[in-house]
Amino acid sequence: MKNISSLIQAQARQKSQSDKVLRELLCQHLDKALIDHIDFIQLEQGVLHCSVQSSAWASRIRFFSAELLGIMQNANISARQMRVSISKKNAPQELMRSHTRKPKAIPAASIDLLDTMAGTLEDSGLKTALEKLVRTAREKNQA
Repeated sequence: MKNISSLIQAQARQKSQSDKVLRELLCQHLDKALIDHIDFIQLEQGVLHCSVQSSAWASRIRFFSAELLGIMQNANISARQMRVSISKKNAPQELMRSHTRKPKAIPAASIDLLDTMAGTLEDSGLKTALEKLVRTAREKNQA
Protein backbone atom coordinates (compact mmCIF):
# COMPACT_ATOMS: atom_id res chain seq x y z
CA MET A 1 0.00 0.00 0.00
CA LYS A 2 1.32 3.46 -0.95
CA ASN A 3 1.92 6.13 1.61
CA ILE A 4 -0.60 9.02 1.40
CA SER A 5 2.20 11.61 1.32
CA SER A 6 3.73 10.01 -1.76
CA LEU A 7 0.35 10.14 -3.51
CA ILE A 8 -0.14 13.80 -2.62
CA GLN A 9 3.36 14.65 -3.76
CA ALA A 10 2.78 12.83 -7.04
CA GLN A 11 -0.49 14.72 -7.58
CA ALA A 12 1.18 18.03 -6.77
CA ARG A 13 4.03 17.32 -9.18
CA GLN A 14 1.59 16.29 -11.90
CA LYS A 15 -0.50 19.46 -11.34
CA SER A 16 2.62 21.61 -11.40
CA GLN A 17 3.77 20.01 -14.64
CA SER A 18 0.31 20.48 -16.17
CA ASP A 19 0.28 24.17 -15.20
CA LYS A 20 3.77 24.62 -16.65
CA VAL A 21 2.65 23.07 -19.97
CA LEU A 22 -0.35 25.42 -20.09
CA ARG A 23 1.80 28.49 -19.45
CA GLU A 24 4.35 27.45 -22.09
CA LEU A 25 1.54 26.93 -24.59
CA LEU A 26 0.19 30.39 -23.86
CA CYS A 27 3.66 31.92 -24.17
CA GLN A 28 3.88 30.55 -27.70
CA HIS A 29 0.58 32.10 -28.81
CA LEU A 30 -0.06 35.24 -26.74
CA ASP A 31 1.58 38.63 -26.44
CA LYS A 32 4.14 38.83 -23.61
CA ALA A 33 2.42 41.90 -22.13
CA LEU A 34 -0.75 39.86 -21.72
CA ILE A 35 1.05 36.86 -20.21
CA ASP A 36 2.82 39.07 -17.66
CA HIS A 37 -0.57 39.95 -16.14
CA ILE A 38 -1.75 36.35 -15.73
CA ASP A 39 -1.12 35.22 -12.15
CA PHE A 40 -2.01 31.60 -12.73
CA ILE A 41 -3.71 29.38 -15.27
CA GLN A 42 -5.02 25.95 -14.47
CA LEU A 43 -7.11 23.26 -16.14
CA GLU A 44 -9.60 21.49 -13.94
CA GLN A 45 -12.31 19.13 -15.21
CA GLY A 46 -12.36 20.69 -18.66
CA VAL A 47 -12.53 24.27 -17.36
CA LEU A 48 -9.55 26.53 -17.97
CA HIS A 49 -9.23 28.81 -14.93
CA CYS A 50 -7.27 32.00 -15.44
CA SER A 51 -6.53 34.52 -12.70
CA VAL A 52 -5.36 37.98 -13.78
CA GLN A 53 -4.22 41.15 -12.04
CA SER A 54 -7.10 43.52 -12.83
CA SER A 55 -10.52 43.80 -14.40
CA ALA A 56 -8.99 45.42 -17.49
CA TRP A 57 -6.80 42.37 -18.08
CA ALA A 58 -9.73 40.07 -17.32
CA SER A 59 -11.69 41.73 -20.14
CA ARG A 60 -8.79 41.35 -22.50
CA ILE A 61 -8.33 37.66 -21.66
CA ARG A 62 -12.08 37.06 -22.06
CA PHE A 63 -11.84 38.64 -25.51
CA PHE A 64 -9.29 35.97 -26.46
CA SER A 65 -11.11 33.09 -24.71
CA ALA A 66 -12.43 31.40 -27.88
CA GLU A 67 -8.97 31.59 -29.44
CA LEU A 68 -7.34 30.24 -26.27
CA LEU A 69 -9.76 27.31 -26.09
CA GLY A 70 -8.99 26.57 -29.74
CA ILE A 71 -5.25 26.59 -29.00
CA MET A 72 -5.82 24.17 -26.12
CA GLN A 73 -7.89 21.82 -28.27
CA ASN A 74 -5.28 21.89 -31.06
CA ALA A 75 -2.72 20.80 -28.45
CA ASN A 76 -5.02 17.91 -27.40
CA ILE A 77 -5.87 19.56 -24.09
CA SER A 78 -9.54 19.04 -23.26
CA ALA A 79 -10.57 22.57 -22.31
CA ARG A 80 -14.26 23.12 -23.06
CA GLN A 81 -14.85 26.29 -21.07
CA MET A 82 -12.84 29.22 -19.70
CA ARG A 83 -13.31 31.16 -16.47
CA VAL A 84 -11.42 34.36 -15.79
CA SER A 85 -11.14 35.91 -12.34
CA ILE A 86 -9.25 38.75 -10.70
CA SER A 87 -6.56 37.74 -8.20
CA LYS A 88 -7.56 38.54 -4.64
CA LYS A 89 -4.10 39.83 -3.83
CA ASN A 90 -4.68 42.61 -6.39
CA ALA A 91 -8.30 43.38 -5.53
CA PRO A 92 -9.04 46.77 -3.97
CA GLN A 93 -9.10 46.63 -0.17
CA GLU A 94 -12.74 47.76 0.09
CA LEU A 95 -13.73 44.63 -1.85
CA MET A 96 -11.67 42.41 0.46
CA ARG A 97 -13.41 43.39 3.71
CA SER A 98 -15.06 40.51 5.48
CA HIS A 99 -17.19 42.77 7.65
CA THR A 100 -19.25 45.85 6.99
CA ARG A 101 -18.14 49.22 8.20
CA LYS A 102 -19.93 50.78 11.12
CA PRO A 103 -22.01 53.67 9.81
CA LYS A 104 -21.00 57.13 10.95
CA ALA A 105 -23.16 58.88 13.51
CA ILE A 106 -25.58 61.54 12.31
CA PRO A 107 -24.53 64.98 13.61
CA ALA A 108 -26.72 66.35 16.42
CA ALA A 109 -27.61 69.45 14.38
CA SER A 110 -28.94 67.23 11.59
CA ILE A 111 -30.99 65.20 14.06
CA ASP A 112 -32.54 68.41 15.44
CA LEU A 113 -33.37 69.55 11.91
CA LEU A 114 -35.05 66.19 11.17
CA ASP A 115 -37.03 66.47 14.43
CA THR A 116 -38.23 69.96 13.45
CA MET A 117 -39.17 68.70 10.00
CA ALA A 118 -41.14 65.80 11.50
CA GLY A 119 -43.19 68.31 13.52
CA THR A 120 -44.30 70.10 10.34
CA LEU A 121 -45.43 67.02 8.40
CA GLU A 122 -49.11 66.24 7.84
CA ASP A 123 -48.65 62.66 6.60
CA SER A 124 -48.86 60.59 9.78
CA GLY A 125 -46.96 57.60 8.34
CA LEU A 126 -44.05 59.75 7.21
CA LYS A 127 -44.11 61.72 10.45
CA THR A 128 -43.96 58.49 12.51
CA ALA A 129 -41.09 57.13 10.41
CA LEU A 130 -39.10 60.36 10.73
CA GLU A 131 -39.69 60.51 14.50
CA LYS A 132 -38.48 56.91 14.79
CA LEU A 133 -35.36 57.82 12.77
CA VAL A 134 -34.69 60.78 15.07
CA ARG A 135 -35.17 58.64 18.19
CA THR A 136 -32.87 55.89 16.86
CA ALA A 137 -30.20 58.39 15.79
CA ARG A 138 -30.19 60.04 19.23
CA GLU A 139 -29.90 56.65 20.95
CA LYS A 140 -26.97 55.66 18.75
CA ASN A 141 -25.21 58.98 19.34
CA GLN A 142 -25.53 58.50 23.11
CA ALA A 143 -24.17 54.94 22.99
